[in-house]
Amino acid sequence: MEWRVKLSGDRLTLEQIQEQLKGEEYQIIEDQGQFYLVSPSFNEVLGHAKIKEKAEIIINRLNGFLKLVLGLSSQLSISGVERCRDNGKTDQFIYLEPIILEIKVMTPKIPGSETHKSKLAKYLILAERNENIALLSEILAIGNDFPSIDKLIEIIEEDVGDLMFRLGWISKKKVKLIRRIANNARVLRGRARHAKLEWEPPGEKISLEEAKRLIFSLVEKWLAYKYNQLENK
Repeated sequence: MEWRVKLSGDRLTLEQIQEQLKGEEYQIIEDQGQFYLVSPSFNEVLGHAKIKEKAEIIINRLNGFLKLVLGLSSQLSISGVERCRDNGKTDQFIYLEPIILEIKVMTPKIPGSETHKSKLAKYLILAERNENIALLSEILAIGNDFPSIDKLIEIIEEDVGDLMFRLGWISKKKVKLIRRIANNARVLRGRARHAKLEWEPPGEKISLEEAKRLIFSLVEKWLAYKYNQLENK
C-alpha cells in the first residue's frame, strides 16, 4: 500500500519542482498526467487526514523556499489524497477547500539550472531538522513586507549573532535601516511592528524590493552555512 497527495497547479511549475526534488525524501511524481507529492514517510502515517496534515506542512515549507530558490509565479494546491492498494485498487479522498500555495515572482531563473538544482531539497532537509528554519520558511511563505523581513533577520541573528556581519553576508548599516523602517509607525503606520509614534523616520530610505533582495541573499547564505554544519557533523 502506498499513499500519495494529489496536486493541482501549473504544469511547468510542477515539472520544475519535480526536477528539483528527484531522489529526495519528498518528491513530485507524474502518473497519467496527474502530479503527486510522495514520500516514504507517508506510508508510516495512519489515515488520509494525517497524511493531509503532514503534506500541508511540507507544502507550506515549499511555499517559502520556492520564492527564495526558483521565483516561480503560479499556485499549487492539495486537491486530494490517494491510497494505492496492493491489489491495484485506489481509494480517493477529495478536499473541496484546497490549501493554496502562492509563489510570488522575484527574478526569472532557468528551470532545472545546475545553480539551483539541489537547494530546494537541502532546505527541506534543514526544515525537518531545525525548528527555526521551519519557522523561517513559514515567514517567507506568508510575509511580504518590512516587518516580515525583520523577523527573518531576528531568526538568523539569534543563531549566528555578529558572524553574519563578520562574514560579509550583510552590513550592519543595512540591517539597522531595515529594522528602523519595520518598527516605525510613522513610516508604515498600522503595518509597523510597533505603534510608538515618537520614533522619527530614518533619514535614509530603502525600497521594499531592495530590502527583500538583501535579506533573501542573507537567508541563502545562512542556509548554506547551516547545511554545511549538518554535513560536517
